[in-house]
Amino acid sequence: MSRFDKDHYKDGEIFNGFDYDLQVWVKNGIVQICGHLSPECGCNQRKYAELPVARARILEALETKRIAEDHLKESKGEL
Repeated sequence: MSRFDKDHYKDGEIFNGFDYDLQVWVKNGIVQICGHLSPECGCNQRKYAELPVARARILEALETKRIAEDHLKESKGEL
């Protein structure tokens, strides 16, 4: 996706532009498909492609929480 203008927001969420927290391009509130050649690239753009950005943020927060909980369990010897 090419940059021609500033980011546009709607109801406090990025609507058109780049979401710097998620590192994804958003068009009409939807995360766009990445342009990487490998389907296993692992980028957030591919992970959240075609989802509303608000939903992608929730999923990212849940994933971050799960990783943090796993690290805590590992440090306590529970894993």
